[in-house]
Amino acid sequence: MPLTILGANRETFSYAREISLLSGTTYDAIHVALVAQNNIEVVLTEDTMDWSRILRIWLKLREKYGVKDLLVLSLTKGALTTNKAHIQ
Repeated sequence: MPLTILGANRETFSYAREISLLSGTTYDAIHVALVAQNNIEVVLTEDTMDWSRILRIWLKLREKYGVKDLLVLSLTKGALTTNKAHIQ
């Protein structure tokens, strides 16, 4: 699977600040901001605790930034999603 390094800018940090305040996450707020800015739909992580907090605020992010549904996959813990159609 190809990996792309995403660049952060001032807007990224503005998104991250708001995401951090809404979700109570810290360093993952930067990851979420990059996901939101780049319309990424799938995230691979083992940090399902932070990402489950992030998914709880995803509707607010969708309303404000127009983000798409998100599928968060953990190789050891399974899938978390904003769209139940992702889960088979």
